[in-house]
Amino acid sequence: MGPADVLSHSNFVKTSRGQLVHHDLFSPTSHKASEEDHQRLHIEPTHLTADLIRPHFLTETLPAAAVFTDAVASNYAHWLTEVLPRIVLYTRHACSKDIPLIVDEGLHKNIYESLSIAVDENRLVYTIPKDCSTRVRHLEVVTPAGYIPYASRAPRRPGHSHGVFSPHALRAVREAFRHLMIRPADSASGSHIYVRRNARQRRLINDQEISHLLADAGFTIVSPEELSFSEQVRLFSQAEFVIGATGAALANLIFCQPGARVHVLMAQHEEMPYWYWQRLSDCVGVSLSYGLGEICAVRDIGFHADFRVALDAIREALGDFHASHEAQHQRSAP
Repeated sequence: MGPADVLSHSNFVKTSRGQLVHHDLFSPTSHKASEEDHQRLHIEPTHLTADLIRPHFLTETLPAAAVFTDAVASNYAHWLTEVLPRIVLYTRHACSKDIPLIVDEGLHKNIYESLSIAVDENRLVYTIPKDCSTRVRHLEVVTPAGYIPYASRAPRRPGHSHGVFSPHALRAVREAFRHLMIRPADSASGSHIYVRRNARQRRLINDQEISHLLADAGFTIVSPEELSFSEQVRLFSQAEFVIGATGAALANLIFCQPGARVHVLMAQHEEMPYWYWQRLSDCVGVSLSYGLGEICAVRDIGFHADFRVALDAIREALGDFHASHEAQHQRSAP
């Protein structure tokens, strides 16, 4: 692409002719952009026009660069499954040699840690502060390797996307961190972990009860926000059985060994993107199951509401795992 402005924390690129360019999986007529909800962009879907609401301060001009800014890059799951795969594939290709990368400033330290491991230390990486832009004379834009729409544009249409992912791209990410992925000596020795979700939305309100139940069953209770990126990769790569509430930390399942079991706890809701985790796990050969709970909310905030999962449902998941594990052991016995 010729001269263009890279916008911080945005999926859009502004050309020298004032056009806003988006990737081909984004549909302005059916998908709502994150920038719209954050009062940074106005899109008129009927006429396919768009206007930047906030001015972007031009920080510098570069002769050449590849853009990897993203409106949802600050979310660990989106970074791991949408942004980082593009970076890994791009930097592995010979055509990208000596081309600097542009990413957002102000992301979590674990995100930058993953970037520093995946990218050669000699590669230049520029960061753009919020509400700023960088002009690039020759800009390289990499096609998406994974995408889940931020939201559906009103009026809501049936068949809203639950996300699409590239198995090839996710395997490339696994390969980039292969040295951190510790394979157990045998499949029977993998750890069992319960991933706690400490967030303001979609809280599992009986988390303490579930933690006690699973601790008694031999699970290690973990809070991913207390771990570095490398520690999370190692943890999930050694896990044979993972249970956790739907949330960004479970995107680490891409580092699980093929055949590992991941049991996702989530609320029953018509707008819940159930297929998101299934499609992600299918790409890496992980066995996925769901534990569905009931929403507990005094106001309607959709599938982001707090929820409860019955302890009997957790016990049933444990029983299913042990039964399948025993059956597999019997099949493999001489």
